[in-house]
Amino acid sequence: MDSPGIYNDAQVAGWSKINAALRERGTPFFLQLRHCGRASHSSFHDDKPAVSASAIKINGDTLHTPKGKEAYETSRALETAEVEAVVDENTEEIL
Repeated sequence: MDSPGIYNDAQVAGWSKINAALRERGTPFFLQLRHCGRASHSSFHDDKPAVSASAIKINGDTLHTPKGKEAYETSRALETAEVEAVVDENTEEIL
């Protein structure tokens, strides 16, 4: 599963072109935030396992990571007490 992102300068530059074209045409748009959960990979998280609702590996062969295509991994089940920290971590950079 490949997901669009805005986590590096190249992606921001690419989206800037799309944003400019939409603004030029007066087209409303927005960025929807989502947590990739088990569809993520440890290479996005300092080699720590991705967290998800459960420790069940996603079906599929590979996903695109900063290191190229890699095999899906089994995520770590997120504890209820960790939910607020995950929300904070994923919103602090954009607010």
